[in-house]
Amino acid sequence: MDQDIPETGLDIIIDTPQARYLGRQTGQVSCWTGIPYARPPVGELRFEPPQAAEPAGSSTIDTRSPGAIAPQLPSRLASVMGHFNAQQSEDCLNLSIWRPEPVTSQALPVLIWVHGGAWVSGGSGLPWYDGAHLAETQQCIVVGVNYRLGALGWLAQEEGDANLGLLDIELALQWVSRNIGCFGGDPGRMTAVGQSAGAENLAAMLHRNPVFQRVILQSAPLGRPLRSLEQAWRVRDWVYEAWGVSSKVEAKGLSLETLLAGQSSPQVVQRMQQHGMAGQVYGVVADGRIVPFETRADFMRSAAVMPSVVGATRDEMFAFPGGDDRQAHRNAGLALFNDAAQRWQQQAAAAGQACWRYEFTWGPTESFGSCHCIDLPFTFGNWDAFDGAPMLAGGNQNGMRELGDRFQDMIGRMVHQGSPGWDVAGDVQVF
Repeated sequence: MDQDIPETGLDIIIDTPQARYLGRQTGQVSCWTGIPYARPPVGELRFEPPQAAEPAGSSTIDTRSPGAIAPQLPSRLASVMGHFNAQQSEDCLNLSIWRPEPVTSQALPVLIWVHGGAWVSGGSGLPWYDGAHLAETQQCIVVGVNYRLGALGWLAQEEGDANLGLLDIELALQWVSRNIGCFGGDPGRMTAVGQSAGAENLAAMLHRNPVFQRVILQSAPLGRPLRSLEQAWRVRDWVYEAWGVSSKVEAKGLSLETLLAGQSSPQVVQRMQQHGMAGQVYGVVADGRIVPFETRADFMRSAAVMPSVVGATRDEMFAFPGGDDRQAHRNAGLALFNDAAQRWQQQAAAAGQACWRYEFTWGPTESFGSCHCIDLPFTFGNWDAFDGAPMLAGGNQNGMRELGDRFQDMIGRMVHQGSPGWDVAGDVQVF
């Protein structure tokens, strides 16, 4: 038996108009992992918009093993969150579903998770983001989405495509909207939740008539200037230079090792700095088509689209090196994340839209404080997966679980009721 397939539990099959999916029920949760929602973006489909997965006909797709996550180099936050091991492949456009048992006749609300990782690392199939605990305790269906990372998903192309990763996520959510009813979910009650880059991705999708009806944005870098298409083309040229190619056609033939080694090379970062481009090499681009905004102020008006929860941690930047002036480092994080979250809330209020804001302040260590990503174990309750994470060192286990219960209750209320349970939209809740 494949070592990734649980050795205990019951096989369970779901029929959809597109295919039959073989999953596994273990305890009070059933899961289907690695469901393909798009054709493998390899060969001639590398650097191209995603294409919907082809119907499987009468065959059954085995989704009892984790799907591959996007190819990536080790995360720069490994010293904060810890390391992970997972299968990586360019054939990564898959999603996973967790459903609480037993099934009832009433359709369940749906929580869709979009992971962060600075657009170059992470994956919704990682043990950190296993949705079983949330599905069981909050009595909702949890869906985790994988999308292309780094140059494969975010490098601007000659034709102007600069947000392929956004199109991946959008295609995945369309798959969910069409098929989640077969798994017992309600496509009319879907809440999208994202952290960091994942939150920025969701915010960038709000103007595109998304299939979800409410959104939770955790540590979205909404204070970052939007990168223009012209700037993104410059970055592409520098990446091509690092690769030793001059076109997308040539880049399609690169080995994966060469692609990963050059996509964020020091020479690319140096060229960006010389031209006044701050931040990561990759990210959401104001390309005039998929993201038709010219400025961050234009982008922020998307706060009016639907009810939202937005928040950040108190010491976001303590997860990253920042010199000796810790207060200046903290202030940089406040501007990039917390103050920007407040502006999002203000934009929503001005439009008459409900928006609730929080600040996550818990942190057991002086060095990390309440740093970027420290809210993630409290979001999913997967404490074993975060065992040994330096950012949690010395934390009181009982206190952590109690705080996690509070944070997950907030998420569950938003998923079920469209409100986190705070009395007045506009208040700031502290965790």
